[in-house]
Amino acid sequence: MEREIKEILLFRTQIAKYMKITIHRGANQIGGCITEITTKEAKIFIDFGSNLPGTDNLEYTADEVRKITADADAIFYSHYHG
Repeated sequence: MEREIKEILLFRTQIAKYMKITIHRGANQIGGCITEITTKEAKIFIDFGSNLPGTDNLEYTADEVRKITADADAIFYSHYHG
């Protein structure tokens, strides 16, 4: 078990040299996930979902969306976001 943990930590360290993962929204909720993956060569987003109905979380404004996606190379939607 200790060896597996060391291998995972080593893998995470190696990945951190090449990419940065930012969770803009969705880490503490169901739905509304917005995840950014950035490397030296590219910036992509995985999903750009809306909050589920009945949630207290505010939606991003159009200006906020434009700001964080301005230099994005792609936005990948893994499923329908209504």
